Amino acid sequence: MKATKHQYVYRHPKSPNYWYMRDIPIDVRLQMPPGDSGRPPSKWKESLGTAILRDAARIAQNKASEHNAVIALARADKHPSKLHAHLSEADRLKIEQAGGVENYLRWLNDRARTALELADEVQSWRDFADEELSPSESPDPDWLAGRTAALDAERREIERQLDREVCLIKEIGETPGKLHAAGLVHIADAASVNRAKSDNITLGQLVQIWKVETRSEAPEQYEYPVKLFEELNGTIAVAEITTEHVRSFRDALKKMPPASGGRFNDMVLIATEN
Repeated sequence: MKATKHQYVYRHPKSPNYWYMRDIPIDVRLQMPPGDSGRPPSKWKESLGTAILRDAARIAQNKASEHNAVIALARADKHPSKLHAHLSEADRLKIEQAGGVENYLRWLNDRARTALELADEVQSWRDFADEELSPSESPDPDWLAGRTAALDAERREIERQLDREVCLIKEIGETPGKLHAAGLVHIADAASVNRAKSDNITLGQLVQIWKVETRSEAPEQYEYPVKLFEELNGTIAVAEITTEHVRSFRDALKKMPPASGGRFNDMVLIATEN
């Protein structure tokens, strides 16, 4: 749609009437019910019911006032969205894309259950192979090794994913007890064993743990370089970081303008060939 000189007033290419359109802030979206897509809406958008620009501007102004009140309520101290104001933009977006906190936690619970099912399947195959069976009944050793290796690899990938999410679970105030009470027993069990293991923990997780433990007033100065590092190298465990990763990151930083501030917030750092 094409913008007009009036705020939130647009021309619709398929309608004679003007339309109202306004982005919904991410922290406000988290408190809105999901739409037909299963996710909260990202914009307020509706016809203003008139083809006269002056009237459309007046109606849009009234709607903007209504939505300003919705935003103010969502950000009030006693409103649930205030609980998520401390989250990073990326974490709030992750929760929003999942359809809200409840859907996000249910998705993690399903992932944790899948990991348990995969582990059970692997154990079942191994127990079956240990039984005294005739050659015709016994599984082929090579097939069995490949099958169990594939199942184990899928399980470990899910567990690494859960490792990365455990800090966010704690950041939104969820505990194993609260998760159990909500019927999310699988993710509750996963969170209770402190999945931030030394062999899987990432730089981003380390910073989040540090934030919780130190209550730093300016964590952004540490989060930003970690964000750049993970954009360049991917979200990898600290134990997997090599000198080549560090060297590539150092070389990429040299190509960035000094004191760039927030001018590049919507860009992604990528490696390029010399």
